Amino acid sequence: MPLRYYTSSVLARFPFSSLGKNGLSWGLGLQPAYAAPAVKKEGDGRTPAGVFRIGGAWGADAQIRKHPKLAYRQVTSRDLWVEDPASPLYNQHVVLPHEPSTAWEKKQQMKQNDAAHKLKLFIAHNAPPQVVKGAGSSIFFHVWRNGGGSPTAGCTTMEEARLRALIASIDPTQQPLYIILPATEYQRLRTAWKLP
Repeated sequence: MPLRYYTSSVLARFPFSSLGKNGLSWGLGLQPAYAAPAVKKEGDGRTPAGVFRIGGAWGADAQIRKHPKLAYRQVTSRDLWVEDPASPLYNQHVVLPHEPSTAWEKKQQMKQNDAAHKLKLFIAHNAPPQVVKGAGSSIFFHVWRNGGGSPTAGCTTMEEARLRALIASIDPTQQPLYIILPATEYQRLRTAWKLP
């Protein structure tokens, strides 16, 4: 089955505003192993570069416009996204059977009542089943802050209407991919990686 890529140029229809406050570093995606001086680490403020599967949305709304096969979950106070590298559940979504009660559980809670996190689409950097502890977690497309004037901790942001349009356009049966590379790396790797 052909893969559908969402590249920087394709995303001109869905322009993103900002990336990590400290730029890009190589992430763990579908791209071939690549030796580089800068690789994504937990808490480094960098957006992972590479080729990533996308899919699975979370948000504040009870339902959203989406493909019937795209997973969506309305976030509650019991939803966690584990960013603790010491946990066996690192970089995974967890639903507690109870309200968070420990400091650890509260720290892992997915953000609520935050306009920038009212809707998000997962970017599968360092994703299960092969999660590398400490290599970065919780990477999403989400709503931008300050009209695009604020950088992120590692996510990719865009205007809410554009994000909703992007999510609505994704057919998970087409195995959509997101490519994010510096322009020079994209041109250098385009032929070898068979990029669009």
